Amino acid sequence: MGEEQMKEKREELKLEVKRQLVHLFLGFFIALCLFIFEPFLGRLVVLPLLIGVLLLFILQKFRNNPISRFLIEHFERERDRQRFPYKGAILYGFGVSIPIIILDIAPACAIIAILSVGDSISTLVGKNFGSKRIGHKSIEGSLAFLFSSFFSALIFLPSMPEIVLLLSLIGALVELFSPIDDNLSVPIFLTFCYIIISNLYPL
Repeated sequence: MGEEQMKEKREELKLEVKRQLVHLFLGFFIALCLFIFEPFLGRLVVLPLLIGVLLLFILQKFRNNPISRFLIEHFERERDRQRFPYKGAILYGFGVSIPIIILDIAPACAIIAILSVGDSISTLVGKNFGSKRIGHKSIEGSLAFLFSSFFSALIFLPSMPEIVLLLSLIGALVELFSPIDDNLSVPIFLTFCYIIISNLYPL
């Protein structure tokens, strides 16, 4: 590998680390805020999230401003900068809105934690240490998803460790095999899995 290629690879890895750390901490912060404020606001807790998505759509249309330029330069992958900037954040906003609207707040926050923490940790581990690959993903990354998402989601469902483990395992498998963006596929699939589980085994 030439020096120029190595430099590009380092820059790509640096960008991915920034993206995933924002995804992890911001996502978990959203879950905590929802968990804290839902008793006072009810389903209205989803409104700031949807407003944020709307603002990203506006920034996408008007890119020639300091905020948009900063976000695109520092957090967007090269392939998305022209075609679909803020793709991950927009799909994330739509994806996590579904469990918030459909489920009780505790399982909804657990699903958001599984997506935010699990997906970020799996990407960081996979990019840096993944050797056993399945397509663009790695076994090491999927195991990191399973363990990190389990412990983060358990904060919101501490009395249901078996359910949390099952949801974390399903989330890891969806993240590994789904052709659809993780930010949509993981929360949607886990929402319907939780509905099925809660109907079969009343929780």
